[in-house]
Amino acid sequence: MDLVVVKIGGSVLTSPRSYQMVADKVMKLIDKGYLPLLVVSSMKGTTDSLLKLSHEVVGENGDAELLDEILSMGERLSAQVLTLCLRARGTKAVYLDPLDEKWPIITDSDYGNAKPMIDETKRRVDKYLVPLIKQGLVVVIPGFIGKSLSGKITTMGRNTSDVSAAIIAKLLNAKALVFVKEGGGILRSLNRRSVLNRISLREVKLMIQYGVKVLHPKVLDYIEGIPKVIITSLDELDQVRGTEVVGERRGKVKVRMLRNVGLIILIGVDRIEEALRDVFDVVGKEKLMILDLVVKEDSLIAVLNHCPRDIKSVEEKLCRYARVVRTQERVSIVTIEHEVKFSRDVITRLALELSEMMERSLVYDYCIYPDSIKIYLPTSCVDAVTKGVMEVMQSG
Repeated sequence: MDLVVVKIGGSVLTSPRSYQMVADKVMKLIDKGYLPLLVVSSMKGTTDSLLKLSHEVVGENGDAELLDEILSMGERLSAQVLTLCLRARGTKAVYLDPLDEKWPIITDSDYGNAKPMIDETKRRVDKYLVPLIKQGLVVVIPGFIGKSLSGKITTMGRNTSDVSAAIIAKLLNAKALVFVKEGGGILRSLNRRSVLNRISLREVKLMIQYGVKVLHPKVLDYIEGIPKVIITSLDELDQVRGTEVVGERRGKVKVRMLRNVGLIILIGVDRIEEALRDVFDVVGKEKLMILDLVVKEDSLIAVLNHCPRDIKSVEEKLCRYARVVRTQERVSIVTIEHEVKFSRDVITRLALELSEMMERSLVYDYCIYPDSIKIYLPTSCVDAVTKGVMEVMQSG
């Protein structure tokens, strides 16, 4: 049987009937030849209620160790109820509690924001979980919770049941990791109810980066390499169908270039909002296209498909808001995207390399993101700069 790790979200668990529905779907998964391992969130609103109760009793400075144990009760109760429901249907289900010897996820002792200790967790997964799976048992684990080396219950931060599931799936080499959420798969937009069949891992990273609630950000540290990652609804769980998160070959690099664009450069800007308004006005009258904007504390750079034809009038109009206004031709933008996050060491070396290039007038400006770099530079320097940056990346 193919092992599938299924994370049941709290938004799905709203009533006794919802637990019965989850159990029924799990039964259908088993009938189709899958062996599910379930990571369960608390019933909707339970953790909020426990946190509110604790704060009302002692304020927000209560004993962190005891607070973690209190907050763990929601997930523990929820997982036990689901185990009860599965057993009532004849399923060989086993519930693992953080106080059990066989509990797998070990963390440090940073209560409320505990960090997983992956090596120790891997050891316990191999020792305790693998034998249970080989027996064909449906293992049910409460999410969000860890245990310190001293045996104390910890929590990994709010809404981290996703993270629990990703860690377990990664360490067990599961065939699939399925996140069951109230909204189901990822919608193309909130107004268009069509669900995407596939989405790239990079697109998911960007959604999370800009605050779109898809998965917990820490999930990204663990899901690479899992053969299939799916976000779905309870209705489609037994089909193992929804929005599939598709990764790319580890370490793959993409280089994108925009050559021979133009810049409008405003330096010493007093009123950024008004300057932006006039930049858009100028661009519209010149029938140009804005390709990018770089807005800093007192400067504004507009990247255009080409420079304005009437440079003199453009500079005169924009001088109202800036101490210096210039245009620049024959500029290029190089964007280098890496499928894996840069290490801190690589980011440091990239910053040093690009800063030196700026001093030598090879680069105008640059931005380093966790997994990409954007460089603004003279078109004549594109090849040399790109080669130098790639060498730094490959050396990491």
